[in-house]
Amino acid sequence: MDELAALNSIGITGVNVFGLYHVKSGADLEVRSFAPGDGILEDPVCGSGNGCVAALVRRDGVLKARSYVAARAVSGGTVGSRSSSKTTRSGSEAMP
Repeated sequence: MDELAALNSIGITGVNVFGLYHVKSGADLEVRSFAPGDGILEDPVCGSGNGCVAALVRRDGVLKARSYVAARAVSGGTVGSRSSSKTTRSGSEAMP
């Protein structure tokens, strides 16, 4: 985490990472967000992080579907609740 926190000195306040799940596992991907330089070791339900990932998934065609289910991890590695995202040409919007 010290290396991530050091990125604050060049204007990077946080890092989002995501990984894909196997087909038919109940979720399509998991998003993790970290901002230790701002005192947030991990934000397991970071909306802005999920929005950035949704835009990247859409732009780069990571998934073929226009919508997906993202698992939200609980800090420490336990998977929590799931949310759905719908990607559009202009970015992303949350679906209930």
